[in-house]
Amino acid sequence: MRYLAFLLMLLSSVGYGATINVPGDYATIQEAIDNANNGDIVIVYPGTYCENIEFKGKAIAVNSKYGPDLTVIDGTQTSSVVYFGDGEGPNSVLEGFTITNGFRRHNPLAYMGGGILCDGSSPTIINNKIDGNNSYYGSGICCWGSSSKPLIRDCLITRNRALCPGVGSGRGGGICCGSSDAYITGCTIKENMCDDVGGGIGVDGICSPVIENCIIESNTAVSQGSGRGGGIGTTNGVAPIIRNNIIQNNKACVGAGMLIWGGEVSNNIIVYNSAVSGFPTNTGSHGGGIQTLGISSMYVIVKDNLIAYNDCLTAGGGLSWYAADGEVTGNIICYNVAAGGTFPGSLKEGGGICVGDHWCKGKFSNNVIYENYAEDCGGGVSIKWYENVFISFSNTTITKNESYQGAGIYCHGSADLTITNSIVYDNIGPAVEYEQKIPEITYSDVEGDWPGIGNIDMDPCFVNKDKDDYHLLYYSPCKDMGDNNAPYLTEQDFEGDPRIAEGTVDIGADEFYKHLYYTGDATPDGDIDVKFVDIPGTAPIGLWVGTSVFEDPIHGSYGDWYLKPPFLFWGPFLPIPSPGGVFVISGNIPLSPAPPYTIYLQAIIGNKLTNLCEMKVTE
Repeated sequence: MRYLAFLLMLLSSVGYGATINVPGDYATIQEAIDNANNGDIVIVYPGTYCENIEFKGKAIAVNSKYGPDLTVIDGTQTSSVVYFGDGEGPNSVLEGFTITNGFRRHNPLAYMGGGILCDGSSPTIINNKIDGNNSYYGSGICCWGSSSKPLIRDCLITRNRALCPGVGSGRGGGICCGSSDAYITGCTIKENMCDDVGGGIGVDGICSPVIENCIIESNTAVSQGSGRGGGIGTTNGVAPIIRNNIIQNNKACVGAGMLIWGGEVSNNIIVYNSAVSGFPTNTGSHGGGIQTLGISSMYVIVKDNLIAYNDCLTAGGGLSWYAADGEVTGNIICYNVAAGGTFPGSLKEGGGICVGDHWCKGKFSNNVIYENYAEDCGGGVSIKWYENVFISFSNTTITKNESYQGAGIYCHGSADLTITNSIVYDNIGPAVEYEQKIPEITYSDVEGDWPGIGNIDMDPCFVNKDKDDYHLLYYSPCKDMGDNNAPYLTEQDFEGDPRIAEGTVDIGADEFYKHLYYTGDATPDGDIDVKFVDIPGTAPIGLWVGTSVFEDPIHGSYGDWYLKPPFLFWGPFLPIPSPGGVFVISGNIPLSPAPPYTIYLQAIIGNKLTNLCEMKVTE
């Protein structure tokens, strides 16, 4: 079994026990559990078992012999298929089943947990397929209570429905965390549905679950204007950690990719999500990629994400920052759309980002915002008109966005907007426009000759804007022209290079600094450009390319060496060319091996090893 070693490790703390076979020793899984002792392993052979099972507090492993495709537990629509409700801990393990046809289990608070219910329990749930269950809260899996901290790992959670007929208050079509600090990792959560919060995952109560390394796709949260968080939806008091996930093709009225009140969203790919109209009230449609809500005690961090190809009908194609406080840094926000809405009095604004509502604050830095579109105003960014809105942008690049008014930035009414060390250039329409209060812009490159200390109006000289490469060339007029005393100046630029490389900070999201990166299509037979950046005339000694790295780098006089031999290829190159300071090598991704896999690149430029560059090859 794939996880046998893992199971034995978990069970070691309670001692090795007997192995019980189903149906060899007992005809049903529940009979086997009833006769098991702590430390025992129940092995279930292929078949469909029509029953609802309870672990009854036992520290045992119940796992299928040949995996979820051949071993099914059918709950027959009578209750939760699997129930953990007697304080089970991590040594209570469920592995390798299809869990289906479960129906909500009633407790004093709600109907919950169609497939699996962890009521005040913290079991280990791995390598299961949770498919076709129904409930109000957590149709696939419900984790309930502050003492519920289960590990949910490598599961497929699909086609579960959390619907409350006539009420519209379902939570978590796939998974619901109710005041639970669940740890959800390596799961695929797709094609689930709810009628309120969290088509894929819904989180309620005061808690901080971790959601990482998951694929969350094609989930839906749509109802009478209320559906929130197609992929992930949270409520007030929740501060999740959401990292390293792919969140795509989800739908909701508000926050199609996710809706969050607090917590951290980092290193995710958030793409192709769509905020749609609620029915039949014709409302909603904010936040195609991310929708934030907030109160004074909540803080949101959105950093190092790709937010692209999302859409909404009204506000915030990529990100709708609503009544929130926090920081947005290091994100790539591109090809998002806010258009098509027919709601009376609602503008189609903020193709990339829409910021607004009373008491809204935010520090936006090191973001690259490009090729977004808004039908009415703010192709890149729209700042809404409410009072007590305090927003700052620093070291941000806003380019090639399109809108009728304020193609780069549009500022409504009395909002306080400050912009420093930023590029607003080459947008399709006016770079910056405002209604009443003039934005304070300093030490920035703004097309249209915007007044302000340190401002310039010059082509920023990107490496290749036609291929969406917005790094600065060595001779860029934005190099060394920023303000070192600007508020919220970060230590690193948008890709992790030192923010002040040569004494004075650069203008824009990129800091010109010695490093290695690539652009292009990282798929089999895709074309890529590998690029070295440094002062013109510097001689690169070589480039190495491989598929594995040392767990701990080798430290040397040239820096840290990561690549583990054998190498795919390596070779010396000519000096860094003048005047741009960028050396480009074009190549092609081989057709084999089959993706997904990672290619690692590292180079010596002059007498210094570059950063390790990872290229994830996908289908």
